[in-house]
Formats: sequence, C-alpha cells, structure tokens
Amino acid sequence: MGARRSLPPVRIWRAVGHGDWTIAVNLSPQQFMDAALAQTVRDALRRHELEPVCLILEITESTAMRDVELSLAVLRQLRETGVQIASTTSAPVTRACSI
Repeated sequence: MGARRSLPPVRIWRAVGHGDWTIAVNLSPQQFMDAALAQTVRDALRRHELEPVCLILEITESTAMRDVELSLAVLRQLRETGVQIASTTSAPVTRACSI
C-alpha cells in the first residue's frame, strides 16, 4: 500500500508543528479488494505512530462499483479504522461510507 511510503513524512510534519496536515493515498483496485486492507492500514498507522485522521484513502467509483456488496463491506471496515475515505470521481462512494 502506498501509505507505507507516504506515512513517514506525515509523522515528521506533525512533529514540527503541522498537526492538521493529512495525506491522501489513492488505492488501486487490487489494494481496495485485498481482504487484509483494513488491518494493513491499522498496522501502518500504528507502526508510524499516527492517528487515523491523518490518512485519506482515495478510491475511484469504478473500483467501488466492480463488486458493490464487497465494496460496502470494505468501506465499512475502513470506516472502523478511523481513516477518511474519498472518492476521486463522485459522491456515491463517500456516501456509502455513512452506511
């Protein structure tokens, strides 16, 4: 996951006073459908000692629509991690996170 490379700078930014800065990571379709994604996210945040609010995971609508039921389950799991979810194309994906 791209967050492995992206999270270390966030920790540095926060340490030097930029506590409100976040980072967005675009997930590929393969990453999004990985059964271990939520745990991978939790592990990366813990490893880098960051709060979930620091991370925004971006997915495309086309990725989420490949398998709607599975996508809803993945979005629920990700929501439970506390990270933010953003759709890079339109609102339906982010609305699904409120389910």
